[in-house]
Order: sequence, then structure tokens, then C-alpha cells
Amino acid sequence: MTISLENFIQELGQIPALVLSPGQRLYWPFLLSSMAVILVWSKFKGHDLWSDLRSKSSLLDLKLLLLNSLLKVFIFPIFLVSSFQMSVALLKVWRTFYPSFTGLDFTATQAAPLATLIAFVINDFFRFMHHYLMHKTPFLKVLHRTHHSALVLTPLTLYRSHPLEAFIASFRNIASVGLTLSLYSFLYQKPIMAWDILGVNLFGFLFNA
Repeated sequence: MTISLENFIQELGQIPALVLSPGQRLYWPFLLSSMAVILVWSKFKGHDLWSDLRSKSSLLDLKLLLLNSLLKVFIFPIFLVSSFQMSVALLKVWRTFYPSFTGLDFTATQAAPLATLIAFVINDFFRFMHHYLMHKTPFLKVLHRTHHSALVLTPLTLYRSHPLEAFIASFRNIASVGLTLSLYSFLYQKPIMAWDILGVNLFGFLFNA
């Protein structure tokens, strides 16, 4: 697989998008609201917040974020299929098992809340299972230690993960989106607009907030 300069720049651009994208937990309104609480609490406790942000632990969080972002450009695409490819494969499975199914007889108004809920539940379930297995499977537990090794917690600690765990998380995201798209196509068999806030699944946005 060839990685173009355009793809490389686009992937690097996703790092500041962590703060600018409404779909991220580090979206700037979320950060501002939490930082306000942290500043008040730090002042109340007499704690030096800025020394935490300059600590070796915080710098390692940033280094791992940059490393995993680069790996997503140069290494991960070689091994991963796309969400679209996975959705097409899964759709063939649904149609093989249920060849006579012609779709739910729902109006767009009826289908939208169900589609919104399906997307959120699938994504949340995949995230839960990923984290559960990271704590329960011996090999994965070793990888996951990196995530829990921080001596100082900052917003970037969310992205503190071993490269192999980051690879597994990428596959998890692809599988989640692929399954969601295949179910949309199979159940409705027509374009469906799910509820969203700023282009993000309604329930997902509220969860992140």
C-alpha cells in the first residue's frame, strides 16, 4: 500500500483535530469546562498544575500520541481493511442468512432514533469489550500497562497507549463502523439520517461531554 504525502499531512492534521473536532473527547468546549474545574480544585489544594503539564510523564503522553499517529500513516494501513470493505462483507452475510428480508417499513422519522441508538450502542460495546479484554487477557494486559503507567494524569493520558494496543483500537473502530454501516444498509435499505450534534452521533456527543 502506498502512503501519499497528502495522506501523511491529513493524518498529522488529525492531532490538532483532537481539540477542534466535536467527535473527540478533547473537543475544546469539553476541555475548557473541565480545565475550569481543575484550576479551581488545584488552587483549593495549593497544587502546581503547570508542573504536572511539564513533567516527564506528560511529555511521554505527547510522544506516544505522535508515534501512534505516525504509525497510523505508515504501518497500520498495510494490515487493516477499510470500514467500507468490512461493511460490504458483513452485508453479504446478512443477506445470505436472511435472503427474503426487504427492510423495515419505517418512515425516516421512525428510523432516525433507532439508527442513532444502534450506532451508539455498537460503538460503546466495542469500546467496552476492547477495554475489558485489555484487563482480562494476559498478553493484552501487558500491553495495556502502558496506558496505566502515567505518574501524572492530563487530558493526553487518554491517548497513552502501546503501539500494538493503538493498532488493535484502530481495528476496533473499523469493525464498529463497518458493522454499523452494514446494519443500516440491511435494516433500512435506504438512506437514513441519524440524529447528531455538530455532525456527531447525539448520544456519543452527550457521552463525551
